[in-house]
Amino acid sequence: MQEGGSFVIKEVLLQELGEGIHSVEVSEVRVKPGDHIKKDDVILVAETEKASMEIPSTTTGTVKTVLVKVSDEVEPGSVLVTVEAVEGEDSKVDPEKSATEPETTES
Repeated sequence: MQEGGSFVIKEVLLQELGEGIHSVEVSEVRVKPGDHIKKDDVILVAETEKASMEIPSTTTGTVKTVLVKVSDEVEPGSVLVTVEAVEGEDSKVDPEKSATEPETTES
């Protein structure tokens, strides 16, 4: 265990995805409890009517719980996963940096 660092549970939320996008459908969950993730690692893939987007983690740590599953409909602000992180490690989260650009998909 690292000296001076205590562990905290952080929630990874679905960030605002763009104008007119009020919810997305989870098409793939890429993490499970016990996985170690880093800030900006892709934790799930979500779909809208027109696009597919990778959703990144906003923190570094160990996944404690996954609160969504494939085909769930989630809204911005929803908790996706909880992560056990070292306190203060990712204290500065840039919301601009955690937003994702939709990728268009061919139908």
